[in-house]
Amino acid sequence: MTKGDQSTNPEGTDVYIPRVFSMPEPGKYLLGGNPALVRNIKDYKSILHQIPKSMIKDPAEFGRRLCGLLMRQEFSKEELATKNVTGFTRHTNKQIIPLPKLDPVIMEAIFEQARHQSNSDISTIEGGRNKTLTYLNDICRKARRDIHVAMNLK
Repeated sequence: MTKGDQSTNPEGTDVYIPRVFSMPEPGKYLLGGNPALVRNIKDYKSILHQIPKSMIKDPAEFGRRLCGLLMRQEFSKEELATKNVTGFTRHTNKQIIPLPKLDPVIMEAIFEQARHQSNSDISTIEGGRNKTLTYLNDICRKARRDIHVAMNLK
C-alpha cells in the first residue's frame, strides 16, 4: 500500500481517499489486491465519489454501495443481465431459477476492495452478507429488466 493512497482517519471520514493494496505502476492499483486485476486509480476515485456522503456513517452500507459500483464497472450490462452473484434467482412466482455466476475471482476482489476501503467486513456482519448479496443480485435483476424493456421497445 502506498502512503498517499490510504485513509488515515479511523472514523472513516476520509473514505473518499482511495485505499489500495498495491500500486504496481503509477496511476494503477490492484483490485482487491489481486495481481491479475490491475485497474486505473482515476476510475476508482470516480467510483468513490459516486457514493453519497451520508453513507460515511455506516461503513457496511458504504461497502455495499462500493461493491455495487465496482461490479457495474467490472461487468457489462449484458453480463449483469444474464448472470448474478449467487447463481440463482427467484421468479415472481417464487420459483428458483438457476443462473450462471459472475466471475468469482473478480467478485472476491470486489468484496476485498470494499472491506479494505470501508474498514468493514460487509460479509460477516450479522445479516450483512445476505443484505449485500441481495443488493448485488438486485443490480443484476434490474439489468435484466432494463434489457428486456429495451428489447420490447425495438
